[in-house]
Order: sequence, then C-alpha cells, then structure tokens
Amino acid sequence: MQIGFARVVSDYAVYSLILDVVIDEKYRGKGLGKKLIEFINNHPSIKNTTKVLWTKYAQELYLKCGCELPTT
Repeated sequence: MQIGFARVVSDYAVYSLILDVVIDEKYRGKGLGKKLIEFINNHPSIKNTTKVLWTKYAQELYLKCGCELPTT
C-alpha cells in the first residue's frame, strides 16, 4: 500500500524542484512528510544541488524540515 509520494525535477547541478508531496490523510501528523523531504534532500542525485525549490502549497512542511525562505 502506498501512503505517500513526491516528485523531483532536477538538472543535477544547480536546481532541484520538489513537487507533489502527498501523504495519505490517515498517515499525516506522524512525521512521514518530513522523512520524505529529508530523504529527497539527501538523495545522491540532488544532494549537491545549490538551489532547492518548492511550491507554496507545502511551504509549512518545508520550513519544518529546515528549509529557508529566500531573502530579498
């Protein structure tokens, strides 16, 4: 049974874009979204990219994972 997924698009050098982070409602609040983001951020294919981008829809989750909003 699949309880969650995420999609990442990357150029493997500078940018990685995290999209469609979804955890089944029955399993939310258990830290699984955070573990999924940590897994993505530590994956060898994108670990060394310098910019990780995400959509605003899961912004609160990303901030909980230690991601930072850009300053202007």
